[in-house]
Amino acid sequence: MTSSNPLSPLPSIPSVLVIAVLAGTIGLLSGGLRGLQAGWVAGLMLPFVPFCTTRTWTWLTQPEGLPRLIGREVAASIVRVSSSTADRIGDAVSPLADAATKAFQPPALVVRLGVAILAGSLGSLVSGLFRRIATPLGLANLGALAIIVGDFAGLSVASLACFGGLPALILVLLVNESEERSARY
Repeated sequence: MTSSNPLSPLPSIPSVLVIAVLAGTIGLLSGGLRGLQAGWVAGLMLPFVPFCTTRTWTWLTQPEGLPRLIGREVAASIVRVSSSTADRIGDAVSPLADAATKAFQPPALVVRLGVAILAGSLGSLVSGLFRRIATPLGLANLGALAIIVGDFAGLSVASLACFGGLPALILVLLVNESEERSARY
């Protein structure tokens, strides 16, 4: 008799045994007898993971279930306690914050003016520099320079960069080439 339950069914015994044998073989090849034992146990438990997760998920997501009730009550009590504590702290700190705001207002205005003047004068120089660097080839060169510096510093990142950075560089260059082609047509 088949059930009409949409949740994942229990796995069949032959499928569990096949998965256990395969996992045990992988464990044997990678770790010897202990690997065989660990693989066999993992292979026996692995097919039951979907069944257990769907059952747990349905239990946790019931609208009037115990986990949700406990979560709502805990959250409500945390909000009550933290809001009253935050109000008390805010009442105690607000005179100090007002005084600090009034005391630091003139220096903050001078710093803002200095930053605005510096940004206006150096903006075109920095913009031109980043326009040249922020190309795929420029970013690749910066990445290569960072790898060289890390290698000189004694960090072993060169092999990671070769296996991770080279495919990323190729992907960036392919995307850039594709964008240039689409812009031409």
